[in-house]
Amino acid sequence: MERRSKTAGAGAAVFIALLLPAVVAFWVILSGALAGASRVDAMRSLAAIMNQADRLADDLDLELSFLDSIFIEGPDALGSPGDGSLQGAADRVSDSLAAYRQAARWPELVESVYVVEATGADALSRLPVSGMTRVLRVERSVQSDGAAVVARFRALVAVLDPSALASTVFPELAAGYFGPGSGFDEYAVSLRDGSGALMFSTADPGDPGADFSRPLLRDAGRFDVARFYLSFAPRLGAGENRSGAVPVSPPPDPSGGGASAQSSGLPPGSLPPIDRYRFLSDGSGAWTVEVIHRGVTIAEAARRESVIWSAAAGAFLAVLYGSVIALYLSSRRTAELAARERAFVASVTHELKTPIAVTLSAGENLEKGIVPPDRVAAYGGTVAREARRLGDSVERMLTVAGLESAQPFRHGEPVPLKDVADGVIAALSAYASGRGASFELAVDGSPTADGSRTLIESAVECVLGNAVKYAGGVIRVSLAETRRGGRRLATIRCSDTGPGMSRADRARAFEPFWRGKAALDAGIQGTGVGLYLARRVARLHGGDATLRCPPEGGTVVELRFRSYV
Repeated sequence: MERRSKTAGAGAAVFIALLLPAVVAFWVILSGALAGASRVDAMRSLAAIMNQADRLADDLDLELSFLDSIFIEGPDALGSPGDGSLQGAADRVSDSLAAYRQAARWPELVESVYVVEATGADALSRLPVSGMTRVLRVERSVQSDGAAVVARFRALVAVLDPSALASTVFPELAAGYFGPGSGFDEYAVSLRDGSGALMFSTADPGDPGADFSRPLLRDAGRFDVARFYLSFAPRLGAGENRSGAVPVSPPPDPSGGGASAQSSGLPPGSLPPIDRYRFLSDGSGAWTVEVIHRGVTIAEAARRESVIWSAAAGAFLAVLYGSVIALYLSSRRTAELAARERAFVASVTHELKTPIAVTLSAGENLEKGIVPPDRVAAYGGTVAREARRLGDSVERMLTVAGLESAQPFRHGEPVPLKDVADGVIAALSAYASGRGASFELAVDGSPTADGSRTLIESAVECVLGNAVKYAGGVIRVSLAETRRGGRRLATIRCSDTGPGMSRADRARAFEPFWRGKAALDAGIQGTGVGLYLARRVARLHGGDATLRCPPEGGTVVELRFRSYV
């Protein structure tokens, strides 16, 4: 059975050792999956703030569309290009602008509206457009000039007030779309002018750079379906124009540089990455909106979230692995306790059966009258001695059982350690003589313990009795009053000249029912509760018990009790 138990224990240990790399590999895979999920979540967050920024810009664009509708509903503000009516158009624009300001959400947003006229095929690209202008309407006419055909354009251009935009309009939009209650209050929003100067921001000084930016205004005059389609359609040959649209310059680069696919280093005929905002503005002096995640960027927040979840998963797996180890150690501990219990039962059986058998035998002999008259007294002494031995064993077992649930003493009687030592030495003198042991007692002062005399005597008897049983020879007992950690302690030290104990035996000497290998090999009878009882009593009295083996040999056991002084 013991061999089977050892085999099962070795198999469990191998399983636990192999389980560790499997747990680590699973954690690595799980961490990668969590990191991927965090990146996906970051992309979703970025898409959400992009849409929210679009809503903000669309709200402003709606106001400009309302401005355009005022001019459409009113008298024809533009007239026909080239008909000489430019001044009349300007007068009609003034009336429509006044009507707009009476009904507008932000009357101060539009600083002025004027009419410009241009001639030529590239007239659209030469309109006076900047970051604070918005082309509302464009009228086109074609006139013949002999053999040539001349295209004329007349455009309605609105000029926005940058001060009103930065101080009134944009703060109101920012509060509505990124303020409290918007669902995006964890983000800050900033506004920059065409030169990059910060005009408005809800960000804190410690916030990171922008997670996302887009043009604030859509230039309606520069957005046409033909150019939008051609930017994603296959490239036409040089000089070809299959759409019939007015020739225009190539779509601007998202950075505002206007670089084509070939000039940007891409292979000829390939398309640059799609930018959903490339047609909102020509990039020259455009005002931009920036969205900033408070505290850290979205990417950094995703990375931190991934690290946190990975650490949490690692901690959970570590707890599971630790639980397996704890279960394994607990099973080993249970097996050891079962083995010690069997050994304890065997030892107690021997301790109890021997005096019972001797007493029973002597009593039967006396009962049958086969004992000579001169031996009756000796037989009576044997019965009495074995009965005392039996009583002592039973009392010790009961003492151990009672100490398991005992509470520490707060106050007790004064117990002079010299009286205790004298009494124990006297009780053990016959036993010590039989084993060739003797006691030497040294007393420093009058050490007095505070607690129960009966328990302290039992603890001292366990220590001195072990010294007689396992060591023999000269046993030195010293008593003193000491200080440790600002507390006064009554101390008794027992030193023998025996073989000492191995390091492994010393580590477990105070465990209940445990007996060292040397004692088992020597066949010395015992229950393994002596030192456990001594330490338990010492701790109940506010002290402790320690054991050490000096280099010169022997064993030193020290008991400390709370001083009564």
